[in-house]
This record gives sequence, structure tokens and C-alpha cells, in this order.
Amino acid sequence: MLNAVRSTFSAPTDSLVERDVQRAPRRRGRAFALVAGLSVAATLAATAPAAGAGAAPAALTIPTLSNASASNTGVPAGTVLTVITGDLVVTTPGAVIDAVDVRGFLKVSAPNVTIKRSIVRGRPITSSFALITNGAGLYPFTVEDSELIASDASPHIAGIIGHNFTVRRTEIAKVIDSVHVTGSNVLVEDSFLHSNLYYAADPNHGGGESHADSVQIQGGTNIRILRNNIQGAQATAIQTTQDRAQLTGLTIKDNRIGGGKCTVNIAYGSRPASTGIVIQNNVFRLDTGYTRCGIIAPITNTIANVDNYFTDGSAVKISRG
Repeated sequence: MLNAVRSTFSAPTDSLVERDVQRAPRRRGRAFALVAGLSVAATLAATAPAAGAGAAPAALTIPTLSNASASNTGVPAGTVLTVITGDLVVTTPGAVIDAVDVRGFLKVSAPNVTIKRSIVRGRPITSSFALITNGAGLYPFTVEDSELIASDASPHIAGIIGHNFTVRRTEIAKVIDSVHVTGSNVLVEDSFLHSNLYYAADPNHGGGESHADSVQIQGGTNIRILRNNIQGAQATAIQTTQDRAQLTGLTIKDNRIGGGKCTVNIAYGSRPASTGIVIQNNVFRLDTGYTRCGIIAPITNTIANVDNYFTDGSAVKISRG
């Protein structure tokens, strides 16, 4: 497996690979502190529906919650890991990276790479970066049954940045943005995104507070967020910004989701209205900064809001702002 990658280290390589490290049994119910939601831009402020408004008819069944958690995502219990101190740079097309514990960043620099049963922890940084990158979307990859949990808290750290990737049964925590999407063809499914970092004075926001999103989308199409457990971000669980392109295809379905001032925030930026947005069969927590602000979007945006409910059974309405 290691023949398929190029590693860059900060010290001589002959002493930095520790083999046959026994993976500890999966932790259940990790005790990470959740961050309270703080304000988003004033132009996105919502007028919340009255408490109890839009209650689901008794005949309807509230969607089943996603069961993704620390106990059923990430590295399977008993996996023997190879510890790599430093960055791991994958340069072989079709490489399979299996059972490694990367004490640095994982940089995908070849197409069709698979990363599985692995941990990526990062290292100290002084400018924005992510635990996994793929050349701003140039190199497709899949990560599954893995853990992306930053070991060095920083206002600069994200989980994944790029596009053309799949995330499956993976736990992402202790980062600012869990998944930062820069374009098309992204699938995040059956994963646990939680415990985002937050800083009151964030250098990436002019010394103001952090803007932490579990998923931030800068544009594209064929973006799917399916059957995940998403919680703990200060700004939003899912935010669209269209910084790079118009958003023309987004499906958010079968998730257990919450956090932020509003949980799903559809914003245009300077581009036309987003199209092809389907938000269906999700259960929203009642932990938003604005009361019952599950979805917020401009009045000019048409969104398929289908069978979405709060945990108390009331229907999720779209707040306009």
C-alpha cells in the first residue's frame, strides 16, 4: 500500500513509521462539547413560525432518524493501523490507502484514490488547509470507514476541501468546516459530522467570530447529503454560498440534522437563484439560534421541501430572509 504514495516528513524517515498499532475498540458516545449557535449575517435573519405551527397530521409518520454515530462510523474496532508522522501525498492513480493513522495531512494528487479504515489528524498550521484535499477537485477520491479529527485545534483547519469525492461512514470533528464543497459531484452519506470548532476572534474573518458550517457549498451540481447525523456547527449545518458557481443540483435527504442559527441556509451570493434543491425526509433538531429556523432561503428561490419535521413532530417551514 505504501508504495502507492509519496510521504513528506519533518524529520528523517527511518524512525517515523510505527507499524502494528492496535486500533482501540470504537468509542461510544464521545464527550465533545457542542458549540452554541451564534449570529449569521443580518440579511439572512428569519422570522420564525409560531411555536407549534404546522404540526404534522397524526396519520403521517415522522421520518426515521439517521443512526450515524461515533459507534458505527469511523475505523472499525480491531483494525491494526500504520502510524505515519507527516503528510501523506498520494500520487498513484487508483491507489488504495488502507489502515493508516496519518499525523499530518492527506493530499490526493492522483485520480480514483480510495482511503479506508484510516485516521487523519493533521498538524499545526498558520493558514487555511484541510485534513484531506484533492487539488481543488482535480482528483476524484472516496473516503470510507475513517476518522477525520484534527489533533491541533486551529481557526484554519477544515475536514475536506474540494469536489469530485465520496464520503461514507466517516466521522468528522474538531474542525471549522467539516466538508467544504468547491464544485460538482459530491456524496456524503451515513456519516457523523459534529463538534465543530469556534473562535470568538478568527483571523480568517477579520478578527470577528468564526463561521463554522458542517457542509459549505460554493456551487456545482450533483451534490448529495444522505442519511447523516449532522450537529454542532456554530453557523449552519448546511450553507450554500455560490462563491464559485451557481448551484444547480443539491439533495439533502434522510438526515438527522441541527445546529446553527438556521440549520440549512440557502444563499445566492452574486449569482442567480439556485435550482434543483430537494430537502426531503429529514428530522431537524430544535437547537437553532432562531427558533424553528430549519431552512432559510430568499423568497425568489423554489425549494422542494418534502416531509421534513422537527423532533417534536411539527413540520419544517421555509423561513424567508
